[in-house]
Order: sequence, then structure tokens, then C-alpha cells
Amino acid sequence: MRIWVRLIRNNKITRQDTRSLPHGLDDGVEPVKEALGEACKDMDEPRPIWLGSHERNFSNFGQAVFRQEHFIEKVSFDRMEVELIDG
Repeated sequence: MRIWVRLIRNNKITRQDTRSLPHGLDDGVEPVKEALGEACKDMDEPRPIWLGSHERNFSNFGQAVFRQEHFIEKVSFDRMEVELIDG
């Protein structure tokens, strides 16, 4: 299993990355958080704050959307989308 991380500005993908989940989804969303942290580090972007609503959306729909208010630092994109994909 993999995640697809997209940075979107003005409804266009400006950067993207895919990451393999280290342990699948056996441990809930923790492997997703770990893979997202690696993707953010490689893209030199801040890591978002993962809220309960993000966890529920990811568990139910396989995706989560992060906006400016989910980051401590100011970001140069409108939203970050994280989606589960099969690989």
C-alpha cells in the first residue's frame, strides 16, 4: 500500500510524492503519519497537525485534506491532500 501526497495551489498540483506504508494499515493511521512525515521532509514542507477529523476521513474514505490552519508554519500552497493508493 502507498500514499499519494499532493500540494495544490489554485486547483493545480504543484508538487507530489508517493510513499510506501512501512507496515500497511495494521496499526491504524500511524504508518500513514510516518510516511507523510517522510514525504514532507523530502519535499521540504512542514508536517501538518493530524486531527481526529483527518483520522476519521482517512479511515473511512482513504484520504485527508490539510489546509493552512493545519500547519504551524505558513505554507505556499492552498491544501495538501493525502490519499491511499494501491501499488
